[in-house]
Amino acid sequence: MAEKVAYIYPDKCDNSPMCPLPDVCKQGAITRRKINVFLMEKPVVDHEKCIGCGVCVEDCTGATSMVDR
Repeated sequence: MAEKVAYIYPDKCDNSPMCPLPDVCKQGAITRRKINVFLMEKPVVDHEKCIGCGVCVEDCTGATSMVDR
């Protein structure tokens, strides 16, 4: 397992409907749950699935960083 994992800071996440994180994470570690037709929850990282590759941080530098597992 990786020593670092992705973390999404909820207070920094703008919850954009165009959020790329669930699509860029090839491990399926980042998901968003649909609330209704127009609204999604903020993305969430499953630290059990995260391999610490950091691809998500490259796509969302404002709200995502790598932290110790």
